Amino acid sequence: MTNELLIFFIRHGQTDWNAESRIQGWSDIPINETGKKQILTLAHSLKTEERFDLIISSDLLRAKQSAEIISDILHVPIIHTENLRERRYGIWEGMEEKEIYSKFLNTNILSKVEGQETYKDFYKRIKAYINIIQEQYSGKKLLIVSHGGVIGVILSIKLGISIDKFENATFIKTVAIDSKWILP
Repeated sequence: MTNELLIFFIRHGQTDWNAESRIQGWSDIPINETGKKQILTLAHSLKTEERFDLIISSDLLRAKQSAEIISDILHVPIIHTENLRERRYGIWEGMEEKEIYSKFLNTNILSKVEGQETYKDFYKRIKAYINIIQEQYSGKKLLIVSHGGVIGVILSIKLGISIDKFENATFIKTVAIDSKWILP
């Protein structure tokens, strides 16, 4: 018997910091008007996809707001968790990407800067939680509302694919059948 788990991974709507190419990490930035419109459009498009059992969302404001808009339209309950938070970037948070490259040109993105979660710790945190989700919600249809970095790590772990940039308010549909993950 197979235990099929359907997951739509959704990146939160746009924030002002996204529009300014600022690193957000754990900074609690709300979605802006564009982000709200993006998520409303996405939520309405999801009405034709499936009947979902649950939304699991990062507890950071931009993901929470996005999940709540989707929940209001699809009438799906939400669980918020810190386990789906973006990578903590420490002193880089709030800085523009170009500023980071100019100030930290010799710093490897995988190395640790002040207050930053190492990539290895981030990867381990996300891997552990996606395995818990797969075990606890087998047979369900889920929406996971999170962050570009989180979704990228999950797709790398479970599907062996790399996505350079995951746009705001977009989704990717995956299916896990027992231990095998696919893009349907």
